[in-house]
Formats: sequence, C-alpha cells, structure tokens
Amino acid sequence: VLRPDAFSLTSQPYNWRGAGNPMRLLPARPGLNQLAAMHLRDDQHVLEQAAPAARERLQKGMAALGEGGAVTHIIGRDEKTARRIMQAFFSHKDAQRAAAGAKTAFDNSVARGFFERVCLDNLETGGAAVELHALCVNDRIVATYGGGAHMGRFHAMIESSDIEPDIAACDPGDVLMAHMLEDLRGRGLHEIGIGMGVTRRADIWRTRGEALFDTLHGMTTSGRSFCFMEVHRRRIKRVVRFGRRIFGV
Repeated sequence: VLRPDAFSLTSQPYNWRGAGNPMRLLPARPGLNQLAAMHLRDDQHVLEQAAPAARERLQKGMAALGEGGAVTHIIGRDEKTARRIMQAFFSHKDAQRAAAGAKTAFDNSVARGFFERVCLDNLETGGAAVELHALCVNDRIVATYGGGAHMGRFHAMIESSDIEPDIAACDPGDVLMAHMLEDLRGRGLHEIGIGMGVTRRADIWRTRGEALFDTLHGMTTSGRSFCFMEVHRRRIKRVVRFGRRIFGV
C-alpha cells in the first residue's frame, strides 16, 4: 500500500464558477503564477480582440503560411484524425528535445500512453477528456493544441509546433490559436484559460489574470520536512522573479 509523505497541490483556483474552492480550508499560499484567461465575445471575431500589433503579425503569419499551400484547421473528432495529431505532437516534441538536448514530459512510454488514453477514450461519443486541434499546410501539421471543454470554458493543456525555421518564423502556434479560438467562439464557448504566467501569448490576446494558490500538506515527518523546504524554495523563487520584473535582469 502506498503511503504518501506529503501532498503538493499547486496552481489551484480560488473559485470554481463563483463557488469557493474547499482546498482553501487547508493552509495555503499564493501561487507563483496567475492563470491567463480570455473572454470570447459572441459579437466579435477573435482577431479583433487581439492587440493591434499582434493582429498584424498574425495576419502576416497566416499569409506566409498560405504561400506554402492550403492552410487548414482540423479537430481530432475521430480516432484517425486524433492519432494523426498526436503523432505530429510527439514528433514536434522529439525535434525540440533533440535541438535543445533536454528531456520533455513525453519522453517515456507511460506519459505517452496516458496522453493517448485521455485523447481517445470515449472519443467517438464526444466524451474525450482532451480535444485536439491542429494547423495544417497542405498535409503537413505545423502546430498542435489540446485542452478540455467544460461548462462553456476551454482549459488549455498542451501545444507544440514545427521548429523548422521557415515554419517557425510564421508563428504557427499563434495562428492555430486564432483559428481554434474562433471555432470555440462559434460553438458557444465563452472563455478560455490559456496558461499560467506572463507569456507572449497572454499579451497577444490581452488576457486577464486569475489568482491561484498552492497547498502543501505533510503526512509524515519526512513529508513535513519536504514541505518546510519547499515553502522556502518557492519563497526564494518568488523573490528572484519579482526582482527580475522590477530591475529587468
């Protein structure tokens, strides 16, 4: 029987659709990041919601990709398409790993198997946990995105893009997001959680920040020691990050 030493639950929202998160009853600390969230207006094309400079760059990227062939947005609503998108996602991650010489979260068969299950289980009935999107130039997938839709909100989870210089220069991931957001808006979804932290994409879509919190709870002596050290590690990380924003270093 597994006996956990500690629980480390990070980046939790304070509220769920207006209801307080019960995990706040445990000792909690503000998270290191905020969630970048965006409201999808039903009366406005998503490109009109982008920052002006970003909108121009997106349009240039779309045009540049179009010079290489037909640009299409596909969604993995059947197993064949979903597997095609997953294969492209893994290929992109493998290429990134080879270029950077660093491991990714999908370097082992267990992680890949779990990813396949959440993308394929109950797919044919519309109940897959992760919905996969991809941007294609002719038959080549140049960017992928995945997340889950629930109660009118899309929760972004994973993404990848082709690192070939000619493709990367067109920002295919940003172009895919524009297509995906417009599709979500057309389906009646009203919000998307893009990701955590201050990112370039959050600046593009002029998102708002949603505060998050972390819960650390030790169950054993070893676990309590871990929590003590983890609290101080995160405190140091917060100070370093805050200093970089203040002094630009």
